[in-house]
Amino acid sequence: MARKNSKHWLTGTPDCHILRMPVEILCEIFILYHSLLDFSSVDQGEIPSDNTLAREILVLGSVCRIFRAAAWCTPRLWTYIVFAVHPSEENKGTDSVERFTAEVRGLEAWLQRTGTEHALHVYVKCVPVPSGAQADALAVVVDMLVRHCHRWREVGLYLPRACLVRMNQLLALSSMGMPFTHREVPTPLLRKLMLFGQWQDYYHSDVTGQGVIDAFVEAPLEELQLSKFPQETLVVVWGQLTRFEGYQNSLEDVLDVLRQTPILVECSLSCTINDNWGAQIEPVCLPRLRSLTLSRTIIPIDHLILPALETLVLHMDETEGDGEGFDPEDELEGTIYSDDFVGLVRRSGCTLQRLHLHVSFLAISTFLECLRATPQLKELVIEYAQGGTSMNEYFLDRMVHGLTPRTQSPTVVPELIYLEVRQCSSEFSIHALGEMLWLRWGAGQGERGSLEVFRLQIWMIEGSQSKCEDVLKEERIRTVIDEGMLVDVNYA
Repeated sequence: MARKNSKHWLTGTPDCHILRMPVEILCEIFILYHSLLDFSSVDQGEIPSDNTLAREILVLGSVCRIFRAAAWCTPRLWTYIVFAVHPSEENKGTDSVERFTAEVRGLEAWLQRTGTEHALHVYVKCVPVPSGAQADALAVVVDMLVRHCHRWREVGLYLPRACLVRMNQLLALSSMGMPFTHREVPTPLLRKLMLFGQWQDYYHSDVTGQGVIDAFVEAPLEELQLSKFPQETLVVVWGQLTRFEGYQNSLEDVLDVLRQTPILVECSLSCTINDNWGAQIEPVCLPRLRSLTLSRTIIPIDHLILPALETLVLHMDETEGDGEGFDPEDELEGTIYSDDFVGLVRRSGCTLQRLHLHVSFLAISTFLECLRATPQLKELVIEYAQGGTSMNEYFLDRMVHGLTPRTQSPTVVPELIYLEVRQCSSEFSIHALGEMLWLRWGAGQGERGSLEVFRLQIWMIEGSQSKCEDVLKEERIRTVIDEGMLVDVNYA
């Protein structure tokens, strides 16, 4: 019977119950399957390096004729377009060109299946720069995609400068009705734009203005991400952005972006050069900004006023150190400065709820002073830079001591719900940690405390293999686990 049923699947015999299902229901099942696919890399601002997502859609059409017909006539299945190719010097032969050309033909068929009404999410990646027949094929890809520009909802492009310039020219032509006849605004649905590039592509151009991309100036953009793509080569309406992620050359460039984007809700910036030490710079106020991520060693928080700020992520992991630990009472480069942090909180009057610190070095006194300035904090994550020194036992023990509720003094961050410590040394007091968790949980106090989740990542070194087990065996830690606290201890 199993063999017979299997044959029915392959031939599409109506005796198979699933194949007698109405096509409309089968299509809805396919759409549900599509919603369960992993688009996390795209959502996090990365263009996939292969066509895995495409293969997961195409597999539906490989089951049988009925499945293939149903999938082919369901446009919503095909609205995520990922085209990733990797030409190289070693693969310029006939086989490589034919493979590249086959990918282009596949993209054309894919676009046809999207229909004419549904919004498209387009992600194209081609690195390194192709040449010859491969470059011609990539130009065809650009032409095909632009024909559907009126349906672009989200676009991510990692393309050579010449391809972006060509796309820019075609989009400009489409707005004039030639050679395409879409609308006056070439991308009327575009909400999110991601551009990836290489600096030399834009700063070594022999033709002035050749690299400027201005076809998106009328798009109703809300989100913009630039990676190795200089913002001065892109013309958009900055004032309408609610989310921005980018890399700037200097502190002044960072502040310039923020001045142009007054309604930002979420922002992530990287900057490594501060050319304004001691300069008088007017503070920038962003009244709607709720989430801010700042990376590298230059943190301009002393120039910001953020009254709505709820989430702050500071990546301070680029400073080189000697790898031998740190003086716990010194504030070094590669850390945060308590005056700047406390000043930001007090100047803004914000209610910070989530704080993530990724640091190379951090003084315990600075750390506790920052926590005392944020009494409404709900979530705290602290991590030492990967490849640097692990958090030594002095810091962890002092941190645990500072977070332990005391009757004679106010509790630091009394509303803390989530606590995570990463890259921790294995040399710390398990008993002190158990006491802190026990008191934070509210055990023995007649009322439940706020802490619900604790995660600890221990740096794996020789002799520390049993540390995780020892932590989980501690009596008070076992008690809070039994009563419902989530405690997760593992090795880095």
